[in-house]
Amino acid sequence: MISVLESLNEVSILILFIVAIILERSLRKKKKQGLLSRSETILYIVTSATALVYIVSYILLYIGTR
Repeated sequence: MISVLESLNEVSILILFIVAIILERSLRKKKKQGLLSRSETILYIVTSATALVYIVSYILLYIGTR
């Protein structure tokens, strides 16, 4: 049961990460057009930073377990 929940958790994190990347790309395109509102700018910054933190932490975790 625990392994199923861990797998479910990993899948949900992967889905959230993919959605964050798609959102960040969409906001980047909109930013190039100069149409971002204040809330969209904040969302763009937070999404970009979160993706970067996730990638770095995943790599460090992967290196640490080897």
